Amino acid sequence: MEYHILREVLFQVLEADGPLAQGPRDIVLDSVEQAVKDAVVKFTELHTDIQQTFIHTLTHDLKTPIWVARLNANAILKRSGTDPDRNSIKNVLVSLNRLDSMIDDLLDASRVRAGERLHLQFTQCDLEALIREVVEEMTMIHGDRIFLDSSGPLDGNWGSDGLKRAVENLIGNAVKYGSSGAPITVSLKAGIEAIELTVHNEGPVLAEDEIPRLFQNFGRAARAEDGTQSGWGLGLTVVKGVVEAHKGKVRVESGEGKGTRFALEIPRAVAKSIDA
Repeated sequence: MEYHILREVLFQVLEADGPLAQGPRDIVLDSVEQAVKDAVVKFTELHTDIQQTFIHTLTHDLKTPIWVARLNANAILKRSGTDPDRNSIKNVLVSLNRLDSMIDDLLDASRVRAGERLHLQFTQCDLEALIREVVEEMTMIHGDRIFLDSSGPLDGNWGSDGLKRAVENLIGNAVKYGSSGAPITVSLKAGIEAIELTVHNEGPVLAEDEIPRLFQNFGRAARAEDGTQSGWGLGLTVVKGVVEAHKGKVRVESGEGKGTRFALEIPRAVAKSIDA
């Protein structure tokens, strides 16, 4: 609307003494359209810069008190002698770590949205032990309904923090959107060429046209948008970013009677070759 008004006013001024010939008129139109396009691009870049600055400032300000709380909780844990106290403090630490992961998700989702590849710290570790730790932590939060099916130790050069957060996100989604109380199975299988890490839950089926939208920033399934489930809609964006940083891919399978299965496929060569 504003563009059309600008164009009309401009021609009213230019044609005050008589109509312009078609050639000069086309030149003016092209110039105005190009100026508007340039302004839109500049505005978008400025808006993105402001958004990124805001997110980075916000996450930094949030991380500081979490770091202080975690430091104090660890100090209390070292001094505590009774099992009930120690278990309570461990639960506090698990919750603080989850909050820290959520903030990291916000940061990483903004990077993925900006077209950046996530920069993970790749270290030598046993992937099975890492996933088992995640399952144990999530079990403390959600109860004894999360199970690990693994073929055994899997040493490699992994972006462990990123993969840990990816699995946390997938389990969290399975708890939110799967059937209440139904088992959630995390599977880790070592193939000849790739590692397959899957999270399966029973419950409502995802429509085929919903699946691509899940991996967009703030993209959520229809049942998540009815207001009954809270969340930022960032988790799967981060999952995709983590897997792509490992040069892998994500698959989603969902069907009646089969439940929903998210599969992360990571080339085995990556675990041997990537050097952070």
